[in-house]
Amino acid sequence: MSPPALRTAAVALVAGASLTAAALTACSGAPSTQSSDGHAPRSDRGPASSETPQLVVSLIFDQVGSDALDRYFDYLAEDGVFKRAAREGVLIRRSRYPYAGTYTAAGHATLATGASPRVHGVTSNGRWSFERQRRIPFFDDGEHGVLTADGVAPGWFASPVALGAPTVADQLEQQTAGRARTASLSFKDRGAIPAGGQRPDVALWFDPKRPGFTTSTYYRKGIPGWLVEWHVANPIDDRLGPWEPDDPALLRRVAGVDDAPGEGNLPGFGRVFPHSPGDTDAPASSFRATPAGGQYLLDLAGAVVRELQMGTDETPDFLSVSISATDYVGHVFGPDSWEYADALIRLDAAAGAFIAAIERNRRVAVVVSSDHGAAPLVETSRAAGATAARVDKDLLVRHADDAVDVAIEEGDWVAAYVPPYIELSQAAKTHPRRAEIRAAARAALEAYDGVARVFDVAALAAGPPPADRIARAAYESVHARDTGELLVVMTPLWIVDEGMPRGFGTTHGSPHPYDAEVPVALFGAGVAPLGDIDERTDQRRVAATLAILLGIEPAPSMAQPPLPGVRRASPAAGRAGR
Repeated sequence: MSPPALRTAAVALVAGASLTAAALTACSGAPSTQSSDGHAPRSDRGPASSETPQLVVSLIFDQVGSDALDRYFDYLAEDGVFKRAAREGVLIRRSRYPYAGTYTAAGHATLATGASPRVHGVTSNGRWSFERQRRIPFFDDGEHGVLTADGVAPGWFASPVALGAPTVADQLEQQTAGRARTASLSFKDRGAIPAGGQRPDVALWFDPKRPGFTTSTYYRKGIPGWLVEWHVANPIDDRLGPWEPDDPALLRRVAGVDDAPGEGNLPGFGRVFPHSPGDTDAPASSFRATPAGGQYLLDLAGAVVRELQMGTDETPDFLSVSISATDYVGHVFGPDSWEYADALIRLDAAAGAFIAAIERNRRVAVVVSSDHGAAPLVETSRAAGATAARVDKDLLVRHADDAVDVAIEEGDWVAAYVPPYIELSQAAKTHPRRAEIRAAARAALEAYDGVARVFDVAALAAGPPPADRIARAAYESVHARDTGELLVVMTPLWIVDEGMPRGFGTTHGSPHPYDAEVPVALFGAGVAPLGDIDERTDQRRVAATLAILLGIEPAPSMAQPPLPGVRRASPAAGRAGR
């Protein structure tokens, strides 16, 4: 299919609704007699059932929608994770998030808990802090500082206290009486924290200022010594070479020109290949948006498997790895770009090599998915004949505020737009005519070009589940805590301008198919070979699937059934202790 046809197909969907040798050796080597963090040796292995996983791995590709997988599937490596699932396990092309605010934090929380934001409480990537008068990351608790080499990072806090539902890792820890090992890694704190739950052995994310991976004082008092040693042995400076496309001819066939209209630019990164993070003003930040960054994360995941001696006895362990590079390049260059295609093809292959390495001496089950998709670039949609545009969020806020000025009186009524929520000011919240203020802002927003629906959050929270799909998705997004006053749903193919820089790039965060539908794939121990099956499913089923593979009972909030092809493992709590 030609690039224009591919892009037309993507728009039609909307309208219709290599590990290094050293790393390989390290991952497959025998466990040491004592890990450097003081864990006891794991010498209590017993006879193994070939169908019972010792290690369950959740691989999350940030911003890989169903349409993106369809577009690039034929060009993925045979030993990559997606084609391996289609060949040896289960590949479901379309699994839907049932809520409106399809953002990274919410998606990872749903994958971990099996619930919607209405239950788990993680409603967006950020929330408005009236105390600090600014948007803060959703997992910022204002208490547990993120660790640096010699203390904590000023103003950066992170912990899982905002999670309002138990995670798979929490259930595993409880039902094995702490014998299981759990670890979660991502370049983003909002990618690592939900999967790790309340008491992981390891929860790590990236600090570009160090630069390196870190954690917070919620989890431990200081950066673990083994991680310090790993960074010394694996300096980021060695990975900052130019990013060259692996197969320019292929990229030209599947993605058209390099530097398509609407593509953005990281400062100093450039709009066309090659991209050299080492030549930018912020090398470590740019590094996150490269396949080399994703490989670095996978190399660290191998070190975590080795350090925690994961999957080396009959008590199951759980590892979550969230690969962020696809999201970073998707936002800047779009899902139809050379950069996105090259990153996805390389990282799928790298993830396949990582799994092949760690399963050499342990039984591994793998569940692969994504936290959300993304809209095509506005320019791509327009070229395919659709109506699309970017909406300036500052103008959106000003428009709502001006409408309240007319309806009530002049004042400061709208505090912020923290997608997908409009947050009213403290003056509006305490005003005797608060209901009229909210109604005026809502009416103004509903009349704004590019806005499809606006929902009153209080009414959604209090009422029964609505009947129509978009309203039901909004209902599943709201939570009594940390949710704004109004929930905004954009018109299909219209996006909020996030500035890549302004007027470029794309985003996500809607209930439309390009954002809400993602693939889910599974293979390995405990998974039947059903192949590429034609079934639409619910992303909330992933958590129960992970629980069944781990041999534990899903939490009551994990109400959805497991995905097809999963065999129930032996009860985890009954396995040999450590």
